[in-house]
Amino acid sequence: MSNVKGAILDNKYVVGLVATVLVYLFIVRPLLNGNDSQEKTKEQVKKLDELNVNNSDLTLTETQAADIAQKLYDEMDGFNFAGANSQFWLDVMQDVDTKSDALLVSKFFGVRDGYTLYQWLQDEVSLKFLAFRDLIIKKFRF
Repeated sequence: MSNVKGAILDNKYVVGLVATVLVYLFIVRPLLNGNDSQEKTKEQVKKLDELNVNNSDLTLTETQAADIAQKLYDEMDGFNFAGANSQFWLDVMQDVDTKSDALLVSKFFGVRDGYTLYQWLQDEVSLKFLAFRDLIIKKFRF
């Protein structure tokens, strides 16, 4: 088995092919798709800006909304297979009680690392297997 592995690594064509595929996947493709995702993000930010928060429906202050936005970013940012625990998400659902609260938090989250809060939530690993994942994502969709 180790002879086969050594033969593959010694074959410059196989190594070149693997290197080419990796360069395409991690460098070229993101660059090609970058403009599309930037345009989409701009559209989503514009859509968020156009939505008006119903002040009579708010249960959060602007400071609380900004704090929640930062906590969400801190929990979702970085390379962490486990992600946030389910209690964190339950707390978010409890703190962000109304649609206006969710909109205010989304506005304070804005665009971070090229993505809106809704996009971050769609990709968040720790939400993948939670029974209430769809409820959280739906709450922040506008």
